[in-house]
Amino acid sequence: MLRVLWTALIVIATAALLTGCDHTTGGGITDMSSKTTMTDAQLENSIRSKLDSDAQLKAANLRISANAARNEATLSGAVDSQASRTRAVELAKSGNASLVITDNITVKPRTSP
Repeated sequence: MLRVLWTALIVIATAALLTGCDHTTGGGITDMSSKTTMTDAQLENSIRSKLDSDAQLKAANLRISANAARNEATLSGAVDSQASRTRAVELAKSGNASLVITDNITVKPRTSP
């Protein structure tokens, strides 16, 4: 009888552990809050909304190219300061620290008229 109880306990524990495992299918980034896989467009839109929260970066209208399956994004375009460039990369990575950002942003200071 004790052997049957131990076997049942092990089976239940194993089932409980395996149920909690997450498996991403089809490539892409799994959003752990909703357990869904992001597409390239969704990743680009997520980054765009973060960049647009900063007025200077919104005005710069940086280009974003994302590959959700590889967890990568490329930012390109021009900003007027190194601080804006750094801010763009930080915002793009916010919420997903493992996201690999390729920074192709150039700094072109404004010229006085």
